[in-house]
Amino acid sequence: MKVISVVNTKGGSGKSTLATNLAAIAASEGKRVMLIDADGKQASSLSFRQLRYATNEKIKEENKGKVKSEQKETYAEFTAQSLPSNLIFQEVKNYEASFDYIIIDAGAGDNNIVRSAIAAAAYGILVIPCQPSAYDLFGTTDTLDLLKACRVTLDIDAVIVLNMVFADKRIKILKDVDETLLELTDTYDVERLNTNITNYITYKYSTTKGLSVVEYDSASKAAAEMMDLYNEIMGRLEGNDK
Repeated sequence: MKVISVVNTKGGSGKSTLATNLAAIAASEGKRVMLIDADGKQASSLSFRQLRYATNEKIKEENKGKVKSEQKETYAEFTAQSLPSNLIFQEVKNYEASFDYIIIDAGAGDNNIVRSAIAAAAYGILVIPCQPSAYDLFGTTDTLDLLKACRVTLDIDAVIVLNMVFADKRIKILKDVDETLLELTDTYDVERLNTNITNYITYKYSTTKGLSVVEYDSASKAAAEMMDLYNEIMGRLEGNDK
């Protein structure tokens, strides 16, 4: 079992978008996946799972009366549960035999819950999404400070991914953002992933059906980026096993 904790105490960083897409892609590849929603207020990940279930039920209904060759396949299922608890670090071990991946969507709020979600990344990787602005990067230091505290007793691999990057390529990521990000990665011993995730409209369309952008439109630019991110994270997890 591997844990992917998607964490940032700052709101609006796109944690749920990354967590749900990673969970759906892993499930579509035949992995046994549990998605834990640790945000007791918004529960965005649980809502995504409910929309996915509704999409599959609609497909099943449409398939009735059709010959098998004309039927549309349903989308891979994964387990989702709400666990806004400071015991996440202990709880995930209970599922070790049942799942290949546990993906945690830890939102802003109770620092004890966030700290436990970060600690759970000791079983895999901590992914910290952040918007490409100096303000958002400075707001991420709270998460990085919690990571630093957890690392006193735990070995945690942590990465930052720039999320919700401008879709208009004429708008460049400001130089001060790159400089601030470099300073943070050096100070807190985290790495910036090579893949940036662009704020494409495809995410909004796919979310309404509970689908990853890859499932919704595999030929889209959003799908290509998300697969790059997924492969980069999975490759890193495999490397951590060596």
